[in-house]
Amino acid sequence: MRRLEASGDDTALVDVEIVTRKPILARLVKPGSGEVEEAIFISSAGADEASLVTRIGTCVPGQSRAAQFEGAHRTLEVRQIAERGVDFELVRCRISEVLA
Repeated sequence: MRRLEASGDDTALVDVEIVTRKPILARLVKPGSGEVEEAIFISSAGADEASLVTRIGTCVPGQSRAAQFEGAHRTLEVRQIAERGVDFELVRCRISEVLA
């Protein structure tokens, strides 16, 4: 959701943007703790670059995360937080390798 406008007469306008038609659930492992966070993978899984929608604070630029999506294990290098919303971040990552 991009924007929500409420008026005093019990009506509301909502702007919604579709970021992908085929979202893929990704599981990210937090370094050092082994804690698992879920994210939504929104780019082509075959690409070298990835875009994820995560909860705020899940990823930090410069940090690597072990990730599992589409049954494969990969390492994601967090490049940047491309966008911040009220309760989400759009994160750009590089897929550096496929883990065994």
